[in-house]
Amino acid sequence: MRLEWIEDILAILRTGSLSAAAEARHVSQPAFSRRVRLIEEQVGVQLIDRSSRPARLRAPVLAQSEVLQDLSARMDKLLYELRAHDRGNARRFVIASQHAIATTMVPRLIEALTDEMELSVHVRSGNRDECFELLVRRQADLMIAYRTHTELETSANSFIQQRTVGDEPVVPVFAAAGRKDLTAHMRGGELPIIAYPSEVFFGEVMDRELLPDLRTKFFIRPKAETALTLTALRLAGAGVGVAWVPISLATQEIAAGSLVQLPEPLTQTTIAMCAMRLAGAQSSVNDQVWSLVGRLDGGG
Repeated sequence: MRLEWIEDILAILRTGSLSAAAEARHVSQPAFSRRVRLIEEQVGVQLIDRSSRPARLRAPVLAQSEVLQDLSARMDKLLYELRAHDRGNARRFVIASQHAIATTMVPRLIEALTDEMELSVHVRSGNRDECFELLVRRQADLMIAYRTHTELETSANSFIQQRTVGDEPVVPVFAAAGRKDLTAHMRGGELPIIAYPSEVFFGEVMDRELLPDLRTKFFIRPKAETALTLTALRLAGAGVGVAWVPISLATQEIAAGSLVQLPEPLTQTTIAMCAMRLAGAQSSVNDQVWSLVGRLDGGG
């Protein structure tokens, strides 16, 4: 049985429901339910009693909870020691980066790491949930991702150490050449936008912090949808619709005059750029990198 399968089952055991387990595993409930069904298909055993509300682990699975916990702990320790040995020899450091940051802050961090430390830095980019899973499964030493300020205020994990690297505005941008047509649409009460899926981070930012205000001013017309901020930026540059992106992604195009940052009445918000690592004892290399991350923002 795969380690991630065991962790999924244990998440259900710890939280008591599929929805809470999905939240603990940082995936949407539909995606988590599909994962559980896949596990059941692969092992040939029904794990969940779906006749109960909420759905719960079946009694035979509960009876093996201690075995599952022991397997998880032993596999986790084995993988950690193997990777620690490998990194100790090769000075290899793995960063899991949210897609939107992989082209902005991460290159600056890698430049600092290669200047100050003899490291072989490997970057694995993905959406935020994927990056978090790499971190908790110890397949990455450090995670760089965005978080909303609400998340910073309300979330606290004893097993995660976190520091804020800096704040970044999320701003509306559009093709400079199409500004006049866009203005005409807005005067008519319609706003064409590039949407994000609601289950990805920037979709959550749009749904919670931007769209409620925008809907009081315009009829929102999604012209395209993408999970990637870079794709949203390109679609905005092509005049398809207004895209909300981190300002660092659009700085060059705005300076070159191909994009414009749109003012009020279009709203913007601010998100935090954060570094995360597992709590507890770390290698000297990880501690040095953690210290360097703090200096990039001028603080700890």
